[in-house]
Amino acid sequence: WQVAYIVIMRNHWRHYGDVSPLKKHYPGLVDLMHYFLRRADQKTGLLLDGGYGDWVCVGSGGGCPRTPADSVSAFYFVQALGFLEEIATVIGRADEATNWGKMHNAGVRAWHERYFNATLGTYSPCDEEPLGSQTSLSMALALGAPPDDATRKQVIARLVENIAANDGRF
Repeated sequence: WQVAYIVIMRNHWRHYGDVSPLKKHYPGLVDLMHYFLRRADQKTGLLLDGGYGDWVCVGSGGGCPRTPADSVSAFYFVQALGFLEEIATVIGRADEATNWGKMHNAGVRAWHERYFNATLGTYSPCDEEPLGSQTSLSMALALGAPPDDATRKQVIARLVENIAANDGRF
């Protein structure tokens, strides 16, 4: 919910092609992102708090593992940086777009470094889900976080394994 303003504005433009709301709301979008940047973790540069995480179970009996809330908050923060790059580009603010893009790319790398377990080849493994949750794996792929093709293929394989282990449930 934290980045809903940015997501809604970007998706409105993507679905309707209307840039006028982007131009009107851009200062507010920037103010919101600057607020998040002030709250970001100094060590990682990621926004790690304020989210609910993933509460949707794929198992039929409930009690399934939860994706770490901080990874979900960090994901949307990094995604919003990328959306601001798109928005700034569309409304003709090339220098700002370049800066948002640099922050987005740094965020993707930081997200990968924080949540990837190279030994297991997965994101956010936990005792209940050693191969990582479907959400963690999907977020990684959506961000383009796997740094190379071999890692990306490994993450896709873990996601397929997770879906199969849950009787094809997403």
